[in-house]
Amino acid sequence: MKETFNLWLEDNTQLSVILACALRHPDREIHSLSYAPEFPQPACEEAWACMAEAQRLMDKLKMPRGRFCWSFQSARFYFGARRDGVCLGLITMPNPPAEQIEKIFADFQAIPAAA
Repeated sequence: MKETFNLWLEDNTQLSVILACALRHPDREIHSLSYAPEFPQPACEEAWACMAEAQRLMDKLKMPRGRFCWSFQSARFYFGARRDGVCLGLITMPNPPAEQIEKIFADFQAIPAAA
């Protein structure tokens, strides 16, 4: 199952607006890609872990699973979780086209759970 998700990430995130991305699997394994030198892989992996912790706290507070977005001057961080526990993180340019982000998250949600 992990391999299906990891391949999906590699095949669907090579867009000019995406600076880095990652999947966090239910066992906490992270598959991370960086497309920009200003976002080196080790720093991104730390960011993904922090975003996953935010999701865990939201779960603990019984808040519905959804997508979170943090906006910064030089980038935007997105994080979303599926019901099966697989999480997707994106670091994008500050103002990415909303339809591209929506499509990526919709496609991510549509990957069959038993894949």
